[in-house]
Amino acid sequence: MPVMYIYRIALFDAYTYSLVGEGKPRPDDPDAEGTLYQIITTDDRGRLVKIERFFEGEPSTERTFFYEGDRPIREEEYYTDTGTRSEILYLYRPGGVTKEYRTDGELERTEEYTVDDRGVIVGCRQLDGSGEVYASWEANDKGDRVRAQDGEHEVSFEHRYDGDGLLVETSSRDGERTTRETFQYRDKILVKHEVFSRGLPIEDESEEDRIEASESEPVETLVSEDLIDIDPEGKWEVRRRKQLVARIGRHDVGQDKYWPSRIEILYDDQKRMTDVLACDYEFLMPALGVNCEANAYYFFEYED
Repeated sequence: MPVMYIYRIALFDAYTYSLVGEGKPRPDDPDAEGTLYQIITTDDRGRLVKIERFFEGEPSTERTFFYEGDRPIREEEYYTDTGTRSEILYLYRPGGVTKEYRTDGELERTEEYTVDDRGVIVGCRQLDGSGEVYASWEANDKGDRVRAQDGEHEVSFEHRYDGDGLLVETSSRDGERTTRETFQYRDKILVKHEVFSRGLPIEDESEEDRIEASESEPVETLVSEDLIDIDPEGKWEVRRRKQLVARIGRHDVGQDKYWPSRIEILYDDQKRMTDVLACDYEFLMPALGVNCEANAYYFFEYED
């Protein structure tokens, strides 16, 4: 079965490196410096079979996936340091699937998913170990959430799509706070994602600023911006993010109030990741269950 080995090098000055632009080249002799981070095993169909995680080169957790035909039926995770075992059971029913989360055999929580005739998840209820619902959400026929509730806290969503069915704008209302996200594409590939908020919580301000802002009309503020550059030949990808650090009273937030970060990714001829440079940026690869932490360089080795 195909196996991927991921090695990690901590870089406190990661921002001075670059895999695709100017700056320091990637770290010298990574085989000597790199610490084993994860081992990922897949089957011949590309499905996850096992994820082994390491901490400072030593095994920390091992997660195993089980299937019945085309459907996952169970996930098991073992924590080396504590000896704890947890599992997720998939219980299929007409119109959906229930996921049970157990630790050492004891039911911790449950997620009940509703699936439409096309296989799109259109709803979920989350229950605690005693069977009490503590959160839920509903989605439209594209799988985008239209309502979410956590206890007495409720958020509503509205979505707008283009002629190709691509999501171009999402708005959510959370009490007096409204968040708006915009998405821009090039050749149907996402290249820009912006998040705006109206009625932001105010941080690091004086009491006078707080009173002044609370009595004023809320303004829409750019909270974060993600730019994605992709090589036309598919050899590399660069993601850049500007994240709002703090809003001071009602004053305009300039670029100096944003914390810039980036992540650079290299691919081989088979479209597999070979290198990842994360500068103040955490990068999650959901399909592989890999979370690349900030300020580090990762390199990948493959075994068929």
